[in-house]
Amino acid sequence: MAAAPAAGQVVGEATAVNTASKAAGRTLSLGASIVHNERITTDAAGSVHVLFIDKTSLNIGHNSTVTINKFVYNTETKTGSSTVTVTKGLLRYVGGKTSRDGDSTVNTPTTSIGVRGYTGVFRVNGLTTEVSTITGVATITNNVGGQVTTVPAGYTAVINGTTATPSVAATTTTQASAGLQPMSQQGQTGGVSRVTSNAVVTAANISPLTNPTGNIGQTPQTTTAGTTVVSATGGATNTTTDAFLTNAVQTSVDQSATASAAQATVVQSFGPAPFALSISRCCDPNSQLSPAPFLSNLFISPGGSTVLSSVLGYRIAAAVEDNAPARGAILQYGFNLNGVGSSQSSWFYVATGSFRDDGHGGLVQQGGFSGTRRSAASGPTNEASGSYSSPAGTVVTDSNRLPISATINDVFYNTNTGLYQPNDPNHTTDFTRGSAGSLQYTFTQVEAQTSIPTGLGGNRPTITTANGTALSGYVGGILQSQNTTNTTFVSLGTFAIGNANSSPSDITIQLDPTTSRVQANFNVRRLTAATTNFNTGQFQLGSLDTANQARGSYLDYDTFGARNAAVYTNTQTGQTRAISTVNGNPTNNNVAGLVAVKPAEAQALFSGIGNATTFCQCDYTRWGFWTMNLDRNQGGQSFNEFGNIQTWVAGQLPTAAEVPTSGVATYSGHVVATILNGANQYVDAGNFTNQVDFGARTGTVRVGGAGVGPGPDGSNYSGTVNLQADPRNFSGSLAGTVSGRLMTMNGSFFRGVASPVGEMGGSINVSGPGGYLASGIFAGKR
Repeated sequence: MAAAPAAGQVVGEATAVNTASKAAGRTLSLGASIVHNERITTDAAGSVHVLFIDKTSLNIGHNSTVTINKFVYNTETKTGSSTVTVTKGLLRYVGGKTSRDGDSTVNTPTTSIGVRGYTGVFRVNGLTTEVSTITGVATITNNVGGQVTTVPAGYTAVINGTTATPSVAATTTTQASAGLQPMSQQGQTGGVSRVTSNAVVTAANISPLTNPTGNIGQTPQTTTAGTTVVSATGGATNTTTDAFLTNAVQTSVDQSATASAAQATVVQSFGPAPFALSISRCCDPNSQLSPAPFLSNLFISPGGSTVLSSVLGYRIAAAVEDNAPARGAILQYGFNLNGVGSSQSSWFYVATGSFRDDGHGGLVQQGGFSGTRRSAASGPTNEASGSYSSPAGTVVTDSNRLPISATINDVFYNTNTGLYQPNDPNHTTDFTRGSAGSLQYTFTQVEAQTSIPTGLGGNRPTITTANGTALSGYVGGILQSQNTTNTTFVSLGTFAIGNANSSPSDITIQLDPTTSRVQANFNVRRLTAATTNFNTGQFQLGSLDTANQARGSYLDYDTFGARNAAVYTNTQTGQTRAISTVNGNPTNNNVAGLVAVKPAEAQALFSGIGNATTFCQCDYTRWGFWTMNLDRNQGGQSFNEFGNIQTWVAGQLPTAAEVPTSGVATYSGHVVATILNGANQYVDAGNFTNQVDFGARTGTVRVGGAGVGPGPDGSNYSGTVNLQADPRNFSGSLAGTVSGRLMTMNGSFFRGVASPVGEMGGSINVSGPGGYLASGIFAGKR
């Protein structure tokens, strides 16, 4: 274990200072060292700029008090942690390596603020803290009330005492003026005594700004949003450079050597931005258009109620010259219900990927898709999967290096070698499950610029186990199993699945805005009898580990999806191995997909088949569809499990102490389930209410019925659930109006905007005569 730094260890330097600034009672001089536990104070005319050894910089404004509580940084591993306290005044914070790759916190009298990849402004006035984020994300925890507020790029939040207002959009003017106030101004005395060269500054997400003074010895110039200016400065002070920093966001500083004042190079850089592209539909071998991209017309057929997204994308901040691999992510998905009950067919797929630098100044689009379908309620579940990429030179970008058009086909682009591989062995469509045959097909699809959905990319909180905010939840679904040894395809039965331990901790969903990655882990078990040897499954979709393939896209808190997780076994050929396991044994091939479903999409999908369910307009709770087809070996035999449209729900758990011990609250929302009725499988939805008496620790639940609305599959249910020893969780049984049907419900309270128990979600499972099964999820809001 490395020893903690000594209290007097130098961690940074005052690179710009007004003489009315003090540290630990001493008046700061130019180039003064900054040490641990140092308190920096400024008066009405004072200001100071501090540069740390990891390139983190603090600009401390007038009448401010800032303490460097902790700074640990390993120069070899480039990792560390820091804690800064702002007691009063203004602080502009530009995160270095510890903010991007480590653990950085800014404290104020009423809050604790975790910052990741962060640039922004903190304003403290008594018990009021204002946080304006320019890049990255800030997660604010109210020290008194415990409420958590996430402030993504372009947003401002105000914490007043114990009350946190929801994050609201910060206008360009607000960000620009907030950025000016803490910075050193022209006309102040002081400056760095030795030259700070190669100062890299970025005007990120700020309206065009003009530097009227002609800094760094150049003529006056205008910087636009997303323009990086790499400057070399000379002279005894950095007053003019500091004035320029007034209008820009410092991203890194190289203090290597003195350079000529006459030298300056402008290099283009790009800030974060969403984008959207339309996409043409796929084709079959006879060149007939299918109803959706990526899927052959022989795999899916037209008709019914369909939801198709555009190609949605989000680019994180990037510089052209760095040739970074993936700067953001893209997502496209679709799902369909055609008919009801025994007359229903359905399909679902998700495509994820990214635009990458091709090493020659251009971009290449690269990714893959996974999908399943049931051509009839009594038919098998079939699968489709493959890779796609854009042929060289077919991606066209605008002046901000955002894609405005592209052509993609089924050729596999190997991101490790930069080569195209014309034969992708995984690009097959199994439309004849139960036989040894499958179909390989080709496609070429065209993308064009289209309107960006309102709010796309606007809310990108960090939701990970590392910072204790990963979503927890429940899954539902019905799987079929068969023995495929020697291609005999012997049916082993159909069964419902759910959380392995009936606990929300069995399900986690993580979202990382710094990499735009998603990771979902489902720990499930078989709930109903079957002749299969499937007992437990540990399924992973997407990955936050940058050593693995991403296979997931996080655009914002409402828009994310993932495919089956995999690791490379051969980076040259692109061969991969699935991460998911069954009964603790690895799977050979796992075609799986997951997508978050928005309330409007669910409303359109189900109303299209005559279902009047009202879907939860949840604040933080999310739900959606997932699908899975996998092959595995066990005991010298081969097996296959497959399911079509299945469901998941996840939210932010409160603490046990936050669950009330008195009072009554009513929650309303929806239920979505996959149903097995005889030989038929189909999907249906319904409404539900849960009136919770926190004093009695019970809930009165109704699924469908008078005053509630339709129940799923023509059946209504009612009964009581009980809060468990951990009061965040509840369970119980509901009797159905159709003779012999019984619903079991397991759920949890989730956080909402208005209350730590403002929402709820969980799983439902129904059993009934004739082998009737239903397995799904519910979500509701108080």
